Amino acid sequence: MPTITSTPRGPAVDGILLQWGAVLFENAPQRFKGAKDPHPNLKLRSRNAGEIRDEIRALTRHDPQVMVKLLSDQKGMRDVRKVLKYISRDHTLPLQDEQRDVYEGAAATVGLAEQFRYASYTVPEDDGKWRETFHMELGMSRGSVDVATLQESVRAFAEAEFPGHKYAWAFHDHQEHPHVHLVVRTVNSDFKRLNPRKADLHRWRETFAAELRLRGVEARATRRATRGATKASTVQWEADAAEQGRLRKSRGNGVALREDTMLAALTAWKHVYNALARSDDPQDQQLARDVKAYLARTPMAQHLADSRRARQTQQPDPLAVRQEPTRPQRRSR
Repeated sequence: MPTITSTPRGPAVDGILLQWGAVLFENAPQRFKGAKDPHPNLKLRSRNAGEIRDEIRALTRHDPQVMVKLLSDQKGMRDVRKVLKYISRDHTLPLQDEQRDVYEGAAATVGLAEQFRYASYTVPEDDGKWRETFHMELGMSRGSVDVATLQESVRAFAEAEFPGHKYAWAFHDHQEHPHVHLVVRTVNSDFKRLNPRKADLHRWRETFAAELRLRGVEARATRRATRGATKASTVQWEADAAEQGRLRKSRGNGVALREDTMLAALTAWKHVYNALARSDDPQDQQLARDVKAYLARTPMAQHLADSRRARQTQQPDPLAVRQEPTRPQRRSR
């Protein structure tokens, strides 16, 4: 870790944590414009220095991370029926909608699909111009949350993020972690359309984690670069397809982060580490040691070290004697 020239004390440490903690634990943007917030206590405000310390402690003790992924979108009723059939596992699992009504069996699922068709404007049968629904997955690692708490947190998350939208979800517990599949109609009752971007996905993770914490579950939504992870986690549809022999092409297990993103996160961590290590507070000093031990074991640190060694071996030796190419002698006339 690089050193700093002065010893931060008290407010100076907090100032550094606020500055560089905002890089590591960035604040999620506000909800979609015009959407009402039924859970004002979950508003994602700026974190203070104490909350940043809490985030760091949670990370170094490996508190479980939430998983929220966009899996697919549907542009016509044919695909909407297919995705509802999939998340109900061929009509064997119950579905629950935004009214908390439960749908069980093939006939009930088909009836639910018709509700999606006529929510706001009518969805065309075949693929149209617009994305009419999107399919997402939410969950945590096995053993980190009980089934009832997970489902109640997903229900509260959907009510907070998708007011006025038609949606339905199903709980799955057949893989390595319990999770929920959620299908959301993109246009709400006020004819406002969702068009989620990367920042919105981050906010969804923050909201889901906050709902879990309200129910006593130590859940976090830390960015991949901040955690020092380099690979994207396997989504459930890919695991299902691989298990059943239907996977045509895997996304692979390669590095999913750019090196400049890794270096930016590592730079922020260095500033945080230096401030904590030079603090007068013994608890800050211990937290600095925890940060150093945590980062040393991350795949990101290993990847950057391997990349640096590879570049060094590829560079020519500056002391090597260069062999000048011989030129053919010109014949004398």
